[in-house]
Amino acid sequence: MKRLLLAGILGLAGIAGAQYPARSVRFLNQIDLPTLGARSGSGCSGYVSPSGREYAIIGLNTGYTVVDITRPTAPRVIGHLPGVDSLWHEVAVIGDYAYGVTEGGGGMQVIDLRGADLGSVVPRANYTGNDYGRGHTIQASPNTPTLYIHGAQPAPGGIIALNVSNPEFPVEIGRWGGAYVHDAQYVFYESGPYAGREIAFACCGAEGLYILDVSNKANIVVLGSLKYLANGGYCHSGSLTPDGRFFLVNDEFDESNGLFPTATTHVIDVQNLSAPAYVRAFTNGVQAIDHNSMVQDGHLMLASYTAGLRVYRIGGGGALRETGFLDTFPSGDVFDYAGDWGVFAGFPSGNVIVSDMNRGLFVLDPSEAKGMGAPIVKVVKASGALGESANAKLRRAGYGVVPFTGKDWQPGLRVLFDSNETAWTRWNLAVRLGSSDGTTGKVRAYLKDHGSGAFKKAGEWSYGPTRQTFSVSSTDASVVDASGNLELKLVVSAGAGVATSVDVDMTRVTLR
Repeated sequence: MKRLLLAGILGLAGIAGAQYPARSVRFLNQIDLPTLGARSGSGCSGYVSPSGREYAIIGLNTGYTVVDITRPTAPRVIGHLPGVDSLWHEVAVIGDYAYGVTEGGGGMQVIDLRGADLGSVVPRANYTGNDYGRGHTIQASPNTPTLYIHGAQPAPGGIIALNVSNPEFPVEIGRWGGAYVHDAQYVFYESGPYAGREIAFACCGAEGLYILDVSNKANIVVLGSLKYLANGGYCHSGSLTPDGRFFLVNDEFDESNGLFPTATTHVIDVQNLSAPAYVRAFTNGVQAIDHNSMVQDGHLMLASYTAGLRVYRIGGGGALRETGFLDTFPSGDVFDYAGDWGVFAGFPSGNVIVSDMNRGLFVLDPSEAKGMGAPIVKVVKASGALGESANAKLRRAGYGVVPFTGKDWQPGLRVLFDSNETAWTRWNLAVRLGSSDGTTGKVRAYLKDHGSGAFKKAGEWSYGPTRQTFSVSSTDASVVDASGNLELKLVVSAGAGVATSVDVDMTRVTLR
């Protein structure tokens, strides 16, 4: 289990995070259920305000709570929206409004998020049109002001489509009852044979996967279907791969009914929407049940109940490989409906949230699992620590620059990394920089030896006005301490007595 030495930097969040086993996913913070105003958690979604602030919305047995996670290490509850007491609360966002449904009945809640930046979220309406009473899940259209309620009653458990052009006054514009729909993903095709059409990948429980053309909400058409397991399975939810070729199914009953011995994702070829075909099953070898998922940056973010958040890299042909995890249910991996319920991975920051039935809301950084290198937790130059914004700037090339000046190898720029990769044999250091004043010179990179405490030279390169990327690899384990912490020092010289100004736009350490 990871023990963080940078407690002065990470504060209480780091101390709390140490209790959760993890690999390549960094704990940022957690808000427990009592603070959220509930006894249990369920679904979650996210909202980004016009100013760019990020908010988590978590479903709870008591309704919904909105949390400002713009500073992910210091999340702040800004409002609780009471609802009927029910284990199931799911939420979707369109524009500046959130919409919540529950199996507990009472209609669909409409939540105004326009005042979120001012610390205010307001319930505006409760939709019960056309005798609508309850629903199991809800999703938003990617290209139209449409909400889709699944497992809806009274629509024999199928889909109800609502137009929310007027956000506080939803209007039903279609429904489909050809099968019970547990959840669905909606995709708008911009090119190819389905260009201009909105397609639903509907997960229909024991009936398997249905593919629907929902372009005309008043006339939803079945394109194809696949019952990929003969019996005992339950097509719960899923995610389309970024290339649109494969649908990755989270089956909720295949493990608990003994069809597969460990957490399993089913890969379905959907290149021909009229003829979906089973490709393969992927397992991470953990005894748990997969539940909900979302794709971010070519990776599947999977909420898998007692096994926490799992991160799978999506390769060619729909092949999957686990690259990281954080277990929010550390008491054991078992086939039980406890732990992580939902995940939302749509924030510009790249951070994700997971909603845990037993422990509330988690804010996590999966960037290392996505191949972006060890997270940067502190950046220091001669003028002092630069704060979280500088940390973010140096994560990837082109995102921003951190300038510093040097003369005769002094002063320098120091960067502290906090890796959560446990199974590595080689590290790679990459630095991208160039002078901002037209000078040419040399840059040296030093990494701290955690045995002696001294810095040892890792590389030396020549630089000029054009930013270049310099890199070096090694198997030297002395520069990575037992907790995965690394410290880099950069110094530059343009010649004896010559001051130089350098812009750095990436420092990355990757453990492989």
